[in-house]
Amino acid sequence: MSITNLIASHNERFTPTDRRIAEAVLEDPMLLTFGTVSAVAERVSTSSPSIVRFATKLGFDGFSELQQSVREEISKQFTSPSHRARYQDESVA
Repeated sequence: MSITNLIASHNERFTPTDRRIAEAVLEDPMLLTFGTVSAVAERVSTSSPSIVRFATKLGFDGFSELQQSVREEISKQFTSPSHRARYQDESVA
């Protein structure tokens, strides 16, 4: 399941802090790909434990597992045939 769908499916159980984290992630999924939990927390103006709790609410064992899932999702988007075709079309134009 994509991070967007995962967040949407848990949205009703989110606290205001969770919603703020979710908004930041939906706005910029790359935020999770290479940052540390403390860097993400700072960017969202919350604590590191809040980021970890958010990840566990989504069904992950912790931040690292959430981060890996988002990395894989983004990697698939950039390596999909439709993305490659679109990129080739843009580079030729």
